[in-house]
Amino acid sequence: MATDAAGNIYVTEYGNHTVRKITPAGLVSTLVGGFNGFADGTGTDAKLFRPTDIIMGVDGFLYVADSWNNRIRKVSLAGVVTTFAGGSSGFVDGMGTAAKFNKPSGLTTDADGNIYVADLENQSIRKITTAGVVSTLAGGTEGYNNGTGSSAQFKDPRAIVLSNNNELMVTDQFGRTVRKVTLAGVVTVFAGNGVSGSSDGVGTSSSFGVPNGITIDNDGNLLVSDRSEHNIRKITPNAEVTTIAGTRSSGSNDGVASQATFYNPAGMLVTADGTIYIADYDNHRIRVLK
Repeated sequence: MATDAAGNIYVTEYGNHTVRKITPAGLVSTLVGGFNGFADGTGTDAKLFRPTDIIMGVDGFLYVADSWNNRIRKVSLAGVVTTFAGGSSGFVDGMGTAAKFNKPSGLTTDADGNIYVADLENQSIRKITTAGVVSTLAGGTEGYNNGTGSSAQFKDPRAIVLSNNNELMVTDQFGRTVRKVTLAGVVTVFAGNGVSGSSDGVGTSSSFGVPNGITIDNDGNLLVSDRSEHNIRKITPNAEVTTIAGTRSSGSNDGVASQATFYNPAGMLVTADGTIYIADYDNHRIRVLK
């Protein structure tokens, strides 16, 4: 999810192949898309195919991980869609549409406007400069190894966020960990022991089921949605993991965070006032945690 200066929230809707806009008053509209396929254009004339993430770029444009089109799309706030990078499925660095991705799933950006991509089925983290030059920062093969550049491995990296320390934090879904990637491409495990579970703890003494969405709150803590455990976890800068919402049972109950239930929570957003918005995927809802 992403937000603009006016407080509107933008959500990629995977099943409807759209980007939706939610005003501060709660009015929902379709900004772009509506039918699966690939087409640049304006509003509903544009076509997306299973979009999975959206960010606000430093240039004021929205960027969308158009996963099944293997492209990164650029969207103006007026709903004009163009293709920024990617084309057919593959694993190729290069300029703009000459580059290739394989199910790009998560996006984040740095202060200079570079975009970082969790390239799910290429098991890699990619970088796109403001000029559209795509390179591979880390990964490229499936596995669990830490390391630098192509010696590191991932197991379906899903979402990515830049920490306050200018380090990329990645949910490695079936590695069942949160990985840290420096901007020099050094990959380590930040939290999680690689075994499915939902134990709180510090660093690798904690466990996750299928960590999915990731964002950062206003205090520099990471927030992670765990789809298989149906809960929301917080990770401090010192890697202390706690559960802040959810019961590990699927459901749709509102209420006190420890008693509320989710059903495969996915993307998240923290706004300037500290409110946490959660895309509760299989409940087809946007939930609010304060």
